[in-house]
Amino acid sequence: RNGILYPQTNTTRTKTGRFSCDTPNLQQIPKHGKFGKAMRSCFTSPFNDGVVACDFSQIELRVAAALADEDTLLDAFAHDRCPHVEVAAKMFGKLYNDITEKELFKAKAVNFGILNGMGAKRLANELKSSYDTAKKFLYDYRRNLPRLTEWMEGIWTETESTGVAKTIAGRPRFFGGHEDTRSAVSVVVQGTAAELMRHTLEQVEDWGFKPFLTVHDEILCGGSSVEPYELQEFMENAANGAWTDKLGEVSFKA
Repeated sequence: RNGILYPQTNTTRTKTGRFSCDTPNLQQIPKHGKFGKAMRSCFTSPFNDGVVACDFSQIELRVAAALADEDTLLDAFAHDRCPHVEVAAKMFGKLYNDITEKELFKAKAVNFGILNGMGAKRLANELKSSYDTAKKFLYDYRRNLPRLTEWMEGIWTETESTGVAKTIAGRPRFFGGHEDTRSAVSVVVQGTAAELMRHTLEQVEDWGFKPFLTVHDEILCGGSSVEPYELQEFMENAANGAWTDKLGEVSFKA
């Protein structure tokens, strides 16, 4: 319309509450490779003044760390250390600086996957390992992050009992009798991250910026409407000022 693409941003269509996009889906324009970079170079803002983009750093892992009060993750975020390296050091019984790339890859796979209900079979596929190796890896992970494990078990138990999982804002996801409730943790974590993005978008616009697209944990504004570090500062202030009673133990970075 008038030479501008207006995609449909869906705020409640996914089961976890994460934003989705269609007609066209501007959340899934390829990032890598010659074709992806060429396609992205075609886009600019509605005012043809370039794009300023800023995204939250590891927002879902920070949400999980705060809600579970998991010391290992909270300590890593508090001291600006990589949470994946921190977890790997715990699991492998090594010093932080001695973790290898291979060990880091394994820790990342579990950190991201376990919040989505990943079991040993799927982890074995991710790591290209045997089922028994993946099963032991998950066991070691849960043993070394006891508070996160206890919190997730509590979410699953409650959801199996009530058939409902809720985000931090109270938005419910109802599970039918035939549905696997393993995704309940993902609803709480990913859904809460989406609530933070809703809150941040509203705040950013109230402060006078003009966001024209969100890509999961990222906000895009016109190039002349905002200074990059201003957007970063306001996004962090918005997220860190929301639900401080439950999320106040962790600092959200953009």
